[in-house]
Amino acid sequence: MSSQKIFLFDFDGVIVDGMNEYWHSSLLACEKYLNSPYISVDQKLYKRVPNSFKEIRPLVKYGWEMILIVHEIIKKRKSIKKS
Repeated sequence: MSSQKIFLFDFDGVIVDGMNEYWHSSLLACEKYLNSPYISVDQKLYKRVPNSFKEIRPLVKYGWEMILIVHEIIKKRKSIKKS
């Protein structure tokens, strides 16, 4: 077994802005895994990252939280459209 040290660096969001990827992958996971009446495939959602997601994203500690945030953003948008 080697005794070499390995250094790992996390440049997520430092070198490349991953916001579109965060939104897109969270949206896909939300559609696939959450059994919710608020979730339906709407291609418009994939085109642009909502400002509300951009504002909340820096507060996210774990990846699974983004899926719940996406759900709440979609739920809020659907309730606004019904009003």
